[in-house]
Amino acid sequence: MRHFSAFSILVPLSAVSAPFFFLSLSPSLPHTR
Repeated sequence: MRHFSAFSILVPLSAVSAPFFFLSLSPSLPHTR
């Protein structure tokens, strides 16, 4: 089942990339650390 393996890898990858994507999408946030 190669599809299942790809999906299993895509899920955690998306979860990790989500916060970075949001931060990059809205740089005008009060996150000036």
